[in-house]
Order: sequence, then C-alpha cells, then structure tokens
Amino acid sequence: MKYRPSAREWIPAAVVVLLAVLFTAGGPSFWRGYLAATAAGSPWLSAPRIAPTLKVAGGDAFAPPRADAATENIAPEAIEAMHALARQQGAQVVLLHRHGHRVAEYFSAGQSAATPVAGGTLSPLPWALAWAALAESGDIEPVFVKQTLAALHQDAGAPEAWRNPWSRAAKFHFSARPVAAEAALPANLRSVELLSSQVWSAIGAADAAVQADDAGSARVTCCFVAAAADWMRLADLLILQGQYAGARVVSPQWARDLLAGGDDSARHLPWLSEAAATTGDEPPATRDAVAIDLQEGARLWLSPQRGVAMLHLARPGSGLAADTALVNLVFRGIVDQQSPSLDGTHAGMIPE
Repeated sequence: MKYRPSAREWIPAAVVVLLAVLFTAGGPSFWRGYLAATAAGSPWLSAPRIAPTLKVAGGDAFAPPRADAATENIAPEAIEAMHALARQQGAQVVLLHRHGHRVAEYFSAGQSAATPVAGGTLSPLPWALAWAALAESGDIEPVFVKQTLAALHQDAGAPEAWRNPWSRAAKFHFSARPVAAEAALPANLRSVELLSSQVWSAIGAADAAVQADDAGSARVTCCFVAAAADWMRLADLLILQGQYAGARVVSPQWARDLLAGGDDSARHLPWLSEAAATTGDEPPATRDAVAIDLQEGARLWLSPQRGVAMLHLARPGSGLAADTALVNLVFRGIVDQQSPSLDGTHAGMIPE
C-alpha cells in the first residue's frame, strides 16, 4: 500500500518551504515595509514606518520669513479658496511659500509645521547638496557627484517593479542592506555629520533623521525624515539659487542643475528622473511646474520661474496630493503684471 503523508505532516513542511522562499526576498523588516507599501500603494513609506534611524543635527532653528499674499502678488481670494479646498479635501498640511517667504499655511487637527514627513523621491537631495558644497570647495570632483547620483538611480531599478518583492526596486526600497552605489561611498560621504555641517544647520532646520542600514550607516537613496517646514527650506534654497536666509549653501549653477537639471544632470537625479503623474480635471496651470513625490500622500510642488513652492500632505489614502486643483488655485491667483502668452494660457505665466 502506497504511503500518503497526513495533513499534520505535510502542512508544517509546506510552511517551512514557503517561509524559505519568502526569505529569499528579505527578512521580517523587509516584509513589514513591503506589506505597508502594498497597502498604501506607494513604495515611499511614511515617517513613522522608517526605522532604525540616525539623527541629523539641525542648527539654531529660526522661523522662515513671512509675507502677506498682497506683498507677494497673490490675490487674497486665491488664498481663501486654497484654505477652503484644503479643508474640504481633508488635507493634513499645506504650506505655501513665494520667493522664500511663508505666504499661507493650513493644518488639520494635530498637525503643524513640525509634522514629520519622509522625503520619498526627494530624500537624496540633502546628500546631493552636501556633496555639491564639497565639490565647490575642491574636496571632491564635480563629476563624482553626477556619477554617484547616476549610480544610485540605476540601483533603484524600474519604478513600478517594486511590487515584485524579488525585484531590484523592492530591495532598493525595503532591504536593510545598502545598494551597491551606497556601499561604495567613502564613509565620510555617508555621515550624518557631513549633512549637518554642510546643509542642515546652515538653513536653520530642526533635527532630522535618516534611515540606517544593517551596518548602522546612513542610507542615501531613501528615507530621510524631516519636519514639513524643513522640506520647504530645501525648496526655497533651490528656488533662491542655492542660498537660504543669506547663507550660501551651493552655487547658483549647482542649484539650477539640482532643480531643473542641465543637459547632463537631469537623468542623473533620482527625484527628477521621471515626471510625477498628476490627476484632476486639468494639468498644472504653469508650464514650469515640477511635482515631486515625498512619502505616500505628500507632494512638493515647485514653480521656479514664479518662485513658488507648495507642500501638500493630503488625507491618507485619498490620492489628492497628486490632484492639481489645490496648487492651480495658487498659480492662477498670481497677479504679476505680465502679458498673456500667445498660446492662450492665463496671464502671468512665464513661457518656456
């Protein structure tokens, strides 16, 4: 008579085999991140899910300069409409700056400018700024910065491939091991002390955090966590051509390259390598709009020619951070005296 194993025998064996297969992708921390990302629909985890972290020391924190809407040539009724729509949509945080000045803000209950936000696709920016500062001082070669950013982007794999837990993109986002380009960096270029001295303390930011890999070193590719207001400092630094509150961090040329990308650098920058998708009834109401995804549900909108930066932390799971309705209220509310463009777009737009 042929022997047939009982359920009591084959079920434990099947579980062992299944676990062995799953662990070829990653361990418990990998799967926690992967499952959280799958539930959220985005590989960029929110700030509370990022651990362990290393502290990035800030400086003598100071509030950003403020200006009213009229001073910054934004119609007050546009700001009122922005507040009303943010409230209607259940937004958590909306911060609006123009020319480096805080013009408007909206916070739901329990939220503030200090709300921690993970940087998502923008996480490499503080590192790129620190390396650019070293390149300007002659400590490293400028080409090294571009080559390193290119290598980091290559290690990321295809953006949507992260849904396959055995893909390069999934390992990039959820593994505790550094990607090849990170592991190849000299220790001093992955140090939180470098970030603090070259960038973070110079712009008056509060303490931040960056994810640590399994060896205890800082990750460069992802998972930089900072206060919502401090992402706006970085946005202003780029728009203000490399300086913030009078402190020069990088040259105007580096700021232009990191923001818009020169002929050589655009494809090298992970956070600008592909345009973020937008939703809503219409496209952004200005041609130079740049949409950058931070953690799931958070988006930074930039209009360099108009000097506008807006951070929108939407209601979790709503997908409204990608909707253009809120930011277009601001763009259309700008009342700079400019001639209408020839293609019929609204007055005040600065054509390409």
